[in-house]
Amino acid sequence: MKSKALSSPKGPRTKLVQTLATEVGRTLSTHTVMLHAAVAERLGLNITDHKALDFACRGGGAVTAGELAELTGLTTGAITGVIDRLEKAGFARRERDPNDRRRIIIRPIPSRAQTATSL
Repeated sequence: MKSKALSSPKGPRTKLVQTLATEVGRTLSTHTVMLHAAVAERLGLNITDHKALDFACRGGGAVTAGELAELTGLTTGAITGVIDRLEKAGFARRERDPNDRRRIIIRPIPSRAQTATSL
């Protein structure tokens, strides 16, 4: 007959595995955030702007301001600031949607965006 400690989902081994997974996950998460912050700083961006640029690049080279707000979870007002900073740094430009003048399309500037996403 199996001992209760080995067959129990709350046994010592399970608790050890859960603790290790939590600690490894936290450490990996922290190192990932620090890496992205360092890359953004090297490019002269903050981490939020860098990740927003990454979303825009993944969107086939164009994304609307509203889509960018939805993807990042930021408000449309905050996204306006992100886009302003990306334009000022030369990583993206705004264009009016030819089919809907109310919509703004964000287009990464290919040569600059490639630098930003290849680091």
